[in-house]
Amino acid sequence: MGYANEGVAPNDVVIHSGLMDARSIWLTPNTTTIYIAAHVDTSHGPIVIDTPPGMLGILDDAAFDYVTDIGALGPDKGEGGKYLFLPPGYEGEIPDGYFVFETKSYDHWLILRASPDPDGTTEGPVAKIKERLNIYPLAKADTPPNEIFHDFTGRQYNTVHANNFHFFEEIDAAVQANPTGAFLPEIL
Repeated sequence: MGYANEGVAPNDVVIHSGLMDARSIWLTPNTTTIYIAAHVDTSHGPIVIDTPPGMLGILDDAAFDYVTDIGALGPDKGEGGKYLFLPPGYEGEIPDGYFVFETKSYDHWLILRASPDPDGTTEGPVAKIKERLNIYPLAKADTPPNEIFHDFTGRQYNTVHANNFHFFEEIDAAVQANPTGAFLPEIL
């Protein structure tokens, strides 16, 4: 929940326009990759993620269960594309032109990576990402809003769960925010 603590709303995008450093606490970052992340929320309906070419990433649900790869290993094969994520039990119309996934939770973690240019600079790839990457409700597909990017390069923030009693409060928040069935009984 590090993004929310830093004022990032669901479906906004966190980007490191420069390379990662030790100020940000993540589980497994490296210092040679451009990182892009978001808390994707389908609680108000289907969400579109329009991705640019050249991405490598994944979307996990609230239980950190795999939903799909995005980019080079995903159905867009690194060419970019529009992914449509449906909330649990969705019964509405599903338009053509999307890679469609129904998930068992409302909350999801999107993590994407992109490579710097061969000379190690990030400006060109970041500009291309900001030009195309967009997360928005399917209801706004005809006129997608501009994406909100939060550049966290060089910022000190923490994305790792607490290691004290607050861990249980974080778990409770995740359980309460998602439908029955989002977590396996053994996890609960």
